[in-house]
Amino acid sequence: MPEPGGVVVVASTVALFVIGYRRARARGLAPGVARALVAGPAVGALALALLSPLDSLAHRSIAAHMAQHVLLADIAVPLLLIAFRAPIGALAAPPTLVAGFGRARRLRRAMAWLVRPTHAVPIYALVLLGWHLGPAFEAALHWPLLHALQHQSFVVASVLVWWPIIEPVRRRPRHALWKLPYLFAARFAGMALAMGIAAMRSPLYSGAYGLGERWPGLDPLSDQRLGAALMFSTDVVVLGVGLTLLFFAAARADQGGGETPRMARPSSRELGRAL
Repeated sequence: MPEPGGVVVVASTVALFVIGYRRARARGLAPGVARALVAGPAVGALALALLSPLDSLAHRSIAAHMAQHVLLADIAVPLLLIAFRAPIGALAAPPTLVAGFGRARRLRRAMAWLVRPTHAVPIYALVLLGWHLGPAFEAALHWPLLHALQHQSFVVASVLVWWPIIEPVRRRPRHALWKLPYLFAARFAGMALAMGIAAMRSPLYSGAYGLGERWPGLDPLSDQRLGAALMFSTDVVVLGVGLTLLFFAAARADQGGGETPRMARPSSRELGRAL
């Protein structure tokens, strides 16, 4: 039986996208069918993580737990940021909320600081590594509210680290070449963590999972290494696809006579203004 919170999250995401898309079409700002094609897999990943048996299996298998985190933070988040790119995201939110955010200068400055590339990567790494420490990871399995907080923090940290690349508040992202090394830096923490978990010779999180056979009939070390393999392979695929898309987008922008992509690090304005 799916958790009510997961049902609310998935249903709200679908409703907000439909509202934003319809309002954009009514104003002649429809971004095309491509957004809907991106929103579908994004919602699918979200539903698979929160509404499928994977949610309950996460308490019986490290591999299932890692798969749930991958679906939420590494697949659903970037796809949702693309799907809700301007103007859909702003039009989906209640007008009073958008107006209030526009007046909240301190809040906007705080968010601009958080999504700077030099800040987003360390924050993401700290959240990722901190939750995978034994006490924090096992406590999240024992306490449902803490488990929900763990998922929320992964999602928020992933939004911060993907924001400078996708730039969802812009109709079209800037295709600067500094995003290539930035993406590699952003994925490095997850790849390093996965390699560390795979190299362990003793079972992790035995206080929550025990030392007996785990779903689907794996011994603790095999379950642990399968989870690490899921993490690492996802990072490799995301890195490969992301670097390829960024490179070709930058090359196309250069050939089209637009802003010349730069390999140098982003300027102070690019770093300070992600919103």
